[in-house]
Amino acid sequence: MGSAVTLEVFTSICLRLQAAGAENINIVTGSHVIPALRIGLRTAKQQGLTIPVVWNSSAYETVGELESLAELVDGWLPDLKTLNTETSRHVFAAPDYPEEACAAIETMMRLSPLNLTPPDDRYPFGKMLSGVIVRHLALPGKL
Repeated sequence: MGSAVTLEVFTSICLRLQAAGAENINIVTGSHVIPALRIGLRTAKQQGLTIPVVWNSSAYETVGELESLAELVDGWLPDLKTLNTETSRHVFAAPDYPEEACAAIETMMRLSPLNLTPPDDRYPFGKMLSGVIVRHLALPGKL
């Protein structure tokens, strides 16, 4: 569980993680606080944050929300839960999930084309600097 932090504390956390050798700042399930995260990430970048920022979510954000993060987020890790409207209605009470998630993922791909470092011993396929990795959730009994 997280806790509420001030802008100054959020910025400090990002910069301390970078100084400690973190490879990215991974924002997990931040959709409900996008306005505050925009301010925090912008401030951290103004104060020297240079490592990639990764948005880790359920892919249930609007295109407008994602576009508002375009200059701040480098990589996206959306979970694609289902493409079945009835499953999303029954399990998530969100019959629009398949349509919204597909639009969100397409937007993420448009905002952050794949960019990899050259391969090396540590990263034989290169390290992702920007792009999208879609994870598909396997729902019990819904394969």
